[in-house]
Amino acid sequence: MKDNSEKDHLRRSSFFSGRRLSFFRSKGASGANVETLRGHGADFEGPCRVTRGNRSPFFACFGSPNTEPNKKRYVLVKGTNLFVFLREDSSSPKYAIELAHKVVNLHPISGHSQMVTIEDGLGDIDYKFRFELKENSDLAKNFSNALKEKIAISDTNEVKDKLGHKRSLQCSKSVKYANTIAAEKEKDCPSKPISAAEILSNDPTAAMAF
Repeated sequence: MKDNSEKDHLRRSSFFSGRRLSFFRSKGASGANVETLRGHGADFEGPCRVTRGNRSPFFACFGSPNTEPNKKRYVLVKGTNLFVFLREDSSSPKYAIELAHKVVNLHPISGHSQMVTIEDGLGDIDYKFRFELKENSDLAKNFSNALKEKIAISDTNEVKDKLGHKRSLQCSKSVKYANTIAAEKEKDCPSKPISAAEILSNDPTAAMAF
């Protein structure tokens, strides 16, 4: 006779198997809503405005149409993954952002909002997240801290994998599921817009983009 813990384990396995099937059958359009990816708890979640790159409104008409404008989104951090949803009630994330080797910068509070940027190793901005602080003054700081922690874990895991060492912590089923979804949704990341410097320079590679 199975005890309660074993029954719960089987239920959760069946639950995520069903969601995984829904996700792949729908080609990523369903099966990974906020509630599912949250599991027993996300490392962070909340609304904010997301911008791809260091986008300038004066050059918004240039570059790829697959860029992320300054739009209100819902973000969720689970495991070492950052998911971006169109809305909190979306059936699947719009895309996921790979966190390995990234740098997080928490900017000073400006009025009732605060910005967090994800940057590459050269200091170029990959994404900007602006949080409204009227209801929670620590929202941006909590997001920044969650990202920094997950980036450190992601980088450590990558080193351990290369050295053939075992990872310190075993992933829960919900984190494993989040990893599966992130691996697929990272392919849907918006293109980085062409910078003002590229547009205004005489660099022939920038001119070719048009």
